Amino acid sequence: MAWRAQAGDSAAMLAEIADMRLALEPSLAALAAARADAQANEALQSALRQLQSDNTQENPFLSALYGASGNQLAIAAVHLAHFAVAQRAAAPPLAAYRDMTAAIAQKDGAAARAAAFQALLA
Repeated sequence: MAWRAQAGDSAAMLAEIADMRLALEPSLAALAAARADAQANEALQSALRQLQSDNTQENPFLSALYGASGNQLAIAAVHLAHFAVAQRAAAPPLAAYRDMTAAIAQKDGAAARAAAFQALLA
């Protein structure tokens, strides 16, 4: 990815990653609500607390979200989300991440999906 960004195609690549995240992350949040066990929920909540203390720590939260989905292919793709947030100048969407974390803990897939969309569109 870095080579593509350095080749001058970073805007197109970031747009493609945004498309992928819009297609993937809301579904992963809904899957996490259905599949996350106590350990996955604690990892997500811990990562959220870390992010709230230091807003440069978004990658651990995204890794916990992708991991909580239980989808191994998605987990392997989390580096795309990591790359995208590294390019973003804005602060992480903490309110949406809080809503998503709560919805996942409450096993509310629809609310988790909606919060993931909110996070991506913030």
